[in-house]
Amino acid sequence: MNELSTQAGGAIQCYWILSQIDNKLEQGTDYHLHGHITGEFVQSVIPNETADLYLCGPSGFMQNVYDLLLDLGIKDERIFTEAFGHATLQRNRKSSSDIAPRPFAQEALVRFSRSQVDQLWTPAQGTLLELAETHGLNPQYGCRSGQCGACKVKLLSGQVSYLYETTAALEADEILTCCSVPAVEKESGRVEIELDL
Repeated sequence: MNELSTQAGGAIQCYWILSQIDNKLEQGTDYHLHGHITGEFVQSVIPNETADLYLCGPSGFMQNVYDLLLDLGIKDERIFTEAFGHATLQRNRKSSSDIAPRPFAQEALVRFSRSQVDQLWTPAQGTLLELAETHGLNPQYGCRSGQCGACKVKLLSGQVSYLYETTAALEADEILTCCSVPAVEKESGRVEIELDL
């Protein structure tokens, strides 16, 4: 990691926090902190509270650091996680798995409001992200598996269903386009949804 930092010309900085050290290691050269991550240490290395933060590790580690970051005033949407083995994280926000499942539509009109594009969706066209890309839009995305939250957008009207369980945190009016499809709201009638995209 130190070599990577050197090759990046300072664009990447590495900090070593070791829970166990021996007499051969020198603080400031071989490691930066002895023990566990503290709020003071995080504040000393993170430029500001608008930084994006990425966590990966065992469950206990990720939960402790996540809770610490929230206590420091870092917003949940700026904390991204990747599972390390069977690691889990209890977020303090709504995830897509909290949304009651609805039957998938067989056909729907999808309005991309900011792009002023209306497109007919069918299951053959895949997710809402894939529909947008097929019709020339360039929405943001990351993992395409509902974990990172990069593809979330505001759902202005209508309902969606998820193809599989996801873990990205969502506000009440947000959806993940990478793994959602239009859902049936009523037993009959035309299905329409509108996205802020």
